[in-house]
Amino acid sequence: PEEGVDPRIECELEALNSSSSGINRLEKALDKARHEFASMLSASSESLKCLHKKLGSCVNQARPFYELKRKAHLTCESAQQAVVAFEAASRAHQAAREKLADAERMVSECKEEGDKTSWLEAMNRAVEGVCRCEAHMKECEEYHLDVSSEVADIGRKQQALQRDKRRSIAKAKPYFEQYAVFSLELSKQKQRVETIQSDIVVSKNTYKKSLNNLEVISNEIHEQRARATSTASPLMNANLDKADKEKTAASRSVSCRSLDSACASPLKSSLTRRMSAHSEIVPVALPVDHLLTHLSLVNQDSIPESECSSLGDSLRDISFVPGDGKDEDR
Repeated sequence: PEEGVDPRIECELEALNSSSSGINRLEKALDKARHEFASMLSASSESLKCLHKKLGSCVNQARPFYELKRKAHLTCESAQQAVVAFEAASRAHQAAREKLADAERMVSECKEEGDKTSWLEAMNRAVEGVCRCEAHMKECEEYHLDVSSEVADIGRKQQALQRDKRRSIAKAKPYFEQYAVFSLELSKQKQRVETIQSDIVVSKNTYKKSLNNLEVISNEIHEQRARATSTASPLMNANLDKADKEKTAASRSVSCRSLDSACASPLKSSLTRRMSAHSEIVPVALPVDHLLTHLSLVNQDSIPESECSSLGDSLRDISFVPGDGKDEDR
């Protein structure tokens, strides 16, 4: 009977087709997103170029101020992140100190030596935890101080530029506002491109995984078939050997019957009568040459020489065993 398809193959093929379709769709979306990004970049550059030409030299004079303003915004965000990290480190340090205090209390209250040893080990681990938390808290504190100092320094520089370039800063404001809008749009589009690229990587990994699973399933099926073939081979060989033996036995039976028919002659009748007269002989299997010698000793004159030669040739083809003294055909 024909073997059914492994259901795992169908599942993996469906996953393979789905991943392939997803990859094609995402690659088209990636090309479109890149094209849109390039178009936005070109359009924004052209728009800013026209605006810069319209406003004149005030744009270059106000540029340091707006660059410091953008840097101050990023530095303030870093300072906020430093504050959050320092607070988390402080909470972890407080928890480690409480754990150490509990371990010290249990060591002082414990009376059994085995339990005391366990609590001493716990106290040592708590001490190590407190040290790590203190080091991390110190790093967060130093980083927060550095960022705060940088924010203050940027603020002072901004104030100085604002005093010196007040008119240029005010006149160039539309240019830098438009620049901020374009930068935000381009940043969003860039993020979209990176997201699509990440999705493509995930889909390709899924596709590759499905291919590997199909290869594993194929190897398992081949191994199962190989084991089934190796198991069935001895049985097939045994059947073939049995058939050969039966064929050989049938051929021998046919040969014996042919020889019996050939020996059905006056010579056979004479030989049978001679052997009946000597029925006291024990029926044993005799070699052909010995049997011929025995026959010749019974009565050489009663069997012609030519028939003895013909009978010898026939007896050499089969094994002859004397009967029980009765005259019957084999």
